[in-house]
Amino acid sequence: MEKIVLFFALILFAKPAYAYIDPSIGAMFIQGLIAALLLIPFYAKRIIGYIKKIF
Repeated sequence: MEKIVLFFALILFAKPAYAYIDPSIGAMFIQGLIAALLLIPFYAKRIIGYIKKIF
């Protein structure tokens, strides 16, 4: 019960943080997205090859 009261007290009396995202996070996100897009064809070939081997 105490944890619930504390949780709601923290939410009700919270102040804005005025935080920002580090600029390098955007570059890391874009690199990850590009890497994921480049891996899709590679794994698609492996899965198609595996299915063809079964049949």
